[in-house]
Amino acid sequence: MTREFLRQFTFNHCLITLRLSSTNYINTVSEDVFCLFRKLRIEIHLMMIAMKTFYLVVVCILFVHHLFAKIKNGYEARLEDSRASLQALNLLSLEDKRISPLARLQLKTKMASLIDYISFYELTEEFIRQFKILAPVMFTELDNIKDKRGRYTDIYLRLVPVEKSRIPLSAASFFQTMKDDEDANVSHYGPFSVSVDIIIVQNALFLLSHELGHIKYIVPNIAEYSKFYNWRYSRSKSHDSMGHSPNDLSGKESHIFERRFLEEQKTYFEHGGKKPMSLFPLLAQIRKNTKNRESDYPLLFASNDTR
Repeated sequence: MTREFLRQFTFNHCLITLRLSSTNYINTVSEDVFCLFRKLRIEIHLMMIAMKTFYLVVVCILFVHHLFAKIKNGYEARLEDSRASLQALNLLSLEDKRISPLARLQLKTKMASLIDYISFYELTEEFIRQFKILAPVMFTELDNIKDKRGRYTDIYLRLVPVEKSRIPLSAASFFQTMKDDEDANVSHYGPFSVSVDIIIVQNALFLLSHELGHIKYIVPNIAEYSKFYNWRYSRSKSHDSMGHSPNDLSGKESHIFERRFLEEQKTYFEHGGKKPMSLFPLLAQIRKNTKNRESDYPLLFASNDTR
């Protein structure tokens, strides 16, 4: 029902109500008609309340991003689709015995790809949890990072195998300014976001602290840093030097964050904290449980590894 229709209906209804209030009409209109109009008036009132409520909900959804920011799992967007697809392919492989050898091979290849994706999501989720436990102060600080104009910026994180790395580095952060707002960060995850890829290696937590140092400086200074970066590194042939020239403030911040992480980690161990489980056996356990979803994999943060 459109707003114009509601306006016209309400206007006509008011005219009818005024007429009914006069002496000439009250004696000729039955009580049933009054009940009908009373019911219509209540329904219109409820409809207008519902429309206002819907508008408020839409507004809240549109602006909630500017109220909160998070360190997020970069695999989350396709997670539910991947799980549903894997379940469907599992059923197909078990129930349809008429699949040709070639089709079955393609089916297994697709299932393996989905298992990889889900496993990397689970590994990244546990990795984020590990960092939060080991370095809660740093985590909270970056979990609420804002740009120059005070807008929260999300950090999307992925643990990736070396063969799927976008650049030949153990860890890398990706920044870009929005076309119509040079103070806003944007990534392929959307506006007000940056992304981080970290290779699955033993010192991945330390590498994350390094990248968070870059992010800490660049997010609120993206406009100025973009100009500096293009001027300083546009002709650089080596990825290793990018972000770490002598006058690069983001590089200096990354080293500060490395030291901060080691200090927080030391405090955690001094208070009896357990060493995180290594990523490789953790990934193997996650893969095993992803193939067999009868039960979720247990929490594996604590391990018996020596420090």
